[in-house]
Amino acid sequence: MENICKGACGADATYSVDREGDRVVLTVSGHGPMADYINARASLFVPYRDSVTDVVIQPGITAVGGYTFCEFAVLERITIPGTAAYLGCSCFAGAKKLEEVTIPEGVEVIGPKSFDKCTALRRVSLPSTLRAIDFKAFSSDEAVEYVSFNGTPTQWQRQVRVSLSSRGNKPILAAPTVD
Repeated sequence: MENICKGACGADATYSVDREGDRVVLTVSGHGPMADYINARASLFVPYRDSVTDVVIQPGITAVGGYTFCEFAVLERITIPGTAAYLGCSCFAGAKKLEEVTIPEGVEVIGPKSFDKCTALRRVSLPSTLRAIDFKAFSSDEAVEYVSFNGTPTQWQRQVRVSLSSRGNKPILAAPTVD
C-alpha cells in the first residue's frame, strides 16, 4: 500500500488517500462530523475525483460533509459507518460508477441530493433508523431497481419522511421492490 497524502477534514476528522494495486482508497477516521463545503469545487478532495475508487468512512464520524465526495467519477464502493447519523448535501452526488449502496443502521437522515446523478445506482439498502430522505436525494437515479428497508412496512410509512419535491425521490418510491 502506497500513501498518496493525508490531512485533516474536520475538527477531529482526518483522511488518508492510499493506492492499493489498481484501487485508490480514501479513508476518513476520527470523531465528530466531517467538514462541509459550499459546492463541489470547494471540496478538499477535488484533486482525487478522477482516481478514488473506494471511500471508507470509519466509525466515530458522525456526519458526512456536504459536497465532500461530489462528482467522484470512478467511485465504485463506499463504506458508511452507523455512527454517521447524517449524510450531507450532495455528499456522493455524481458518482456515476456507484452501483450499490448500503446505508447502515444508525443513519437517520439522507440529506438533499446525497446520491443525485448516481446514474449506475441499482440497489439501495436503507436502515430501520432512517427518519428522512431529503429532497432530490436520489434524483436522476433511474437505474434503481431494488430498494430494501431494514424495518417494517409500518415503520416505512409512519417513521420515514420521503421528500416528494420535484422528481426528487421517484427512483426510491418507484422501485419495484421495497422490503
